[in-house]
Amino acid sequence: MTRNSRNSKEKQVSMEQCLELLDDMLYWHKESGGTIAKPDSHTLGLILKTIFNSGLPSSFDCAQTTLQRLAGLGVKAKQGDYLILMKNAKDPTKVEEILNRVKANYDRDHSEKPTTSLYSECISAYARSRHQNSVSKVMHLFDELDQLYKSTGDPDFRPDSKLYGATIDAISKTKSQGNKAIRQATMLLDRMEKDFDSGLIDVAPNRYAYTSILSAISQARLPDGHVMAEDLLLRMNYRSRQINDEDILPDVVAYTALLQALSRSKSPTKTDKANKWFAEMETRYAEGNSDMKPNKITYNALINCWRMSGRRDAGEQAQNVLELVEQRYQEGDYEIKPDAMMYSSVIDAWSRGQSTDKVERAWDLYSRMKDQYANGNIDMCPNDIIVSNHCYSSMTHWNRAHLTNICLQISTLIKCCGFAQGGEQAKTEGLKVLLRCFSDVTASKHIGQSPSTFYILLTSLSRLVGDDAKRRPMSASIFQACVKAGQLNAAVLNALSECQPELYVKLPFVVNGTFRIEDIPSEWSKNLPHDNRGNRRDAQKK
Repeated sequence: MTRNSRNSKEKQVSMEQCLELLDDMLYWHKESGGTIAKPDSHTLGLILKTIFNSGLPSSFDCAQTTLQRLAGLGVKAKQGDYLILMKNAKDPTKVEEILNRVKANYDRDHSEKPTTSLYSECISAYARSRHQNSVSKVMHLFDELDQLYKSTGDPDFRPDSKLYGATIDAISKTKSQGNKAIRQATMLLDRMEKDFDSGLIDVAPNRYAYTSILSAISQARLPDGHVMAEDLLLRMNYRSRQINDEDILPDVVAYTALLQALSRSKSPTKTDKANKWFAEMETRYAEGNSDMKPNKITYNALINCWRMSGRRDAGEQAQNVLELVEQRYQEGDYEIKPDAMMYSSVIDAWSRGQSTDKVERAWDLYSRMKDQYANGNIDMCPNDIIVSNHCYSSMTHWNRAHLTNICLQISTLIKCCGFAQGGEQAKTEGLKVLLRCFSDVTASKHIGQSPSTFYILLTSLSRLVGDDAKRRPMSASIFQACVKAGQLNAAVLNALSECQPELYVKLPFVVNGTFRIEDIPSEWSKNLPHDNRGNRRDAQKK
């Protein structure tokens, strides 16, 4: 038994013993006519803490039952008891039920209060769940508490920074409404600042409120996302100076969110802006602000700015960032250890750029990954995202759209081969690397084989080798490997028909240049996921 499982078992036993003691306590309380062993709110708090400390899936239901049992004896739950119950409920509707119960007691006899903390926790539950109707729900809760405060003047109902922050966070996390949700969250932030400026000290803007919106912007695909993110970061700096509060100053989370927004931007100056903001981070960190230390996500965001820049030197600049990360890791910053995904992003930057040596540089990075993995670095395990991507660059615009339509995974390394720059010599080098990739795909146990891998291999091979006779044995090998792996679908067959039509028409189920999905031998596609089998029908050769 592992240490973790032993600790879990001990916590479960503790909970069971605690509930047994409660049963004994209630028994003697009843037998004595209520004169001894009467549980109180302190008893309830200890039991709830023990129940949730067990970590059992049934702990929430068990706590609810315990709360109801003791309520029948007149034991009133404290606000802290409700909060711990709400924090451990996975379903936000369950959290709202607890809030509604307290509200009902308040409406009946004011025995309990639905305080700002309870409303904040309920709103936070909707934020964590990303519930479909969370925006309307949290705004209803926010407005309800606001009206309760205005009608009673009770400070226990006064909206505070935590309530605003939780509401802004919940709205920002609602992806279904995109731009509308972000702008609604920004309007709430405006209101928060206005209320504070008017004298409501409890609603002082905090970093959490700003960074919640920044994070939402960084994950959205808004045309002006990077502009919104820059404005918000500048606003944080301005507000910090205005009210003399350093806690509002943007930190690594805020700057990283801005870099992520820039990476998704189509602005021609986004790399210049990214370098500027990154340099500002470095300067502030060097001056002693530990909150500005770049982390792995920061470096990945900067790499992605170059990867998606469309610049000729994208690969070189992305690799410069990678080398900076490796240097700092070697100097002792172990939190930013480079991994396979970081290498994959740089390889993709090379494939998107137009350097004449991009195939060699991409292969060099992949080889370094393999060497590091062979030497025990498990974070450098090669995968199909990296390997089966080195060919995608060879596709036409129609092929790319077709690949997207049939939901196939695009990779990085093979992509670089098909779009090799520099004439026939570059194509020859690209072919060499493509065949090495093919060898790795079929031989490595770490690289998953998928239809997209073989599709990209065939389409890239067609782009690299114009001589039909020279291309035929390589096409046949790729197709045979696909069949052997049980990964044949319509997309691969269509690629074969374009790459090597004379091989395609010889297939036993191809009649007059067409095929039916149901005629493909089951052994040839036995390892396809069900959704991929369905997609084959949509991509059937006409």
